[in-house]
Amino acid sequence: MVFAIALVDTTGDNRAIGNTGEENVHDKANDHGDFTVLHRQQLDRTVAFYREKLGFDMTFQQPDPNPFFAIIRRDGAQLFVKSDGDVKPLPNPKRHPSMRWDAYVYAPDPDALAAEFVDRGAPFSTPLEDTHDGLRGFELTDPDGYVLFFGRPR
Repeated sequence: MVFAIALVDTTGDNRAIGNTGEENVHDKANDHGDFTVLHRQQLDRTVAFYREKLGFDMTFQQPDPNPFFAIIRRDGAQLFVKSDGDVKPLPNPKRHPSMRWDAYVYAPDPDALAAEFVDRGAPFSTPLEDTHDGLRGFELTDPDGYVLFFGRPR
């Protein structure tokens, strides 16, 4: 399954992560493979969550030993995760309660992806549904509180 991630940024500068080669009205990944950096409390816990529950692969981790930076990827999407003892995670809902999502993940078949995530034991914060704003998808909250919406326009 191919999907791309677009950051939901409260500044209004939404950027896509990854390059799927697909275009749609809600998400267009550019040729440079944009990415986002999500700050973490515990890098190992975060990487394990994305690998085990969401099917991402780790493509890079540094320094060795005691890494504080990693790149995780699935299909055309990639996330940079960084752990810094002085920087605590600040998910959008903590900054602005009306800004629920930290990332919009375009999934051409959210029903199949939801079924896969159920099989992997991923914790859904909102089940698969047709939303009031014309999307079909679901939400997951990662271990640091970042909220990801996986779906597509109906």
